[in-house]
Amino acid sequence: MKDKQQPPAFLQNSVPVDEAVVRTTNWRHLYKDAIKCEEKDILRAFYIPIEDIICLYEFYQQYQVEVKGVRGYFGHNPNMPIDPTIYETEMLLCPVDQNGCDILTAPPSMVAVLGDSSSTIYDFTAPCPVNCDTASVLYSETNALKVQK
Repeated sequence: MKDKQQPPAFLQNSVPVDEAVVRTTNWRHLYKDAIKCEEKDILRAFYIPIEDIICLYEFYQQYQVEVKGVRGYFGHNPNMPIDPTIYETEMLLCPVDQNGCDILTAPPSMVAVLGDSSSTIYDFTAPCPVNCDTASVLYSETNALKVQK
């Protein structure tokens, strides 16, 4: 008899679509009320290219730096006014070590490759509403209602 293959552990964190719709709807209401912005100006998500995540992981592996994960920090371009209709909000990504601590600067094994920049904080994300899937049920209540009918 064949052994049943175990699903990957990350699947335990899967969120059902209907719950994800509720969570993202709650976020949009919270953001809109707190920021006092129009629906179209709500910061909804960040697009993170998978290629960048894979390259980041492989780069650290190449230099024997154990990375447990990546932490995302919200930021705002300091050269732009703080205005929710100007999409300069950023998601700064920082590798996290095996102890759960941010790796902010390059370990000695990587300094020669990085040159003058020893920072290990990256910005290769794109915010939504600039880069969105506007047809997604997670994007708006209107889209979610269309699916429920």
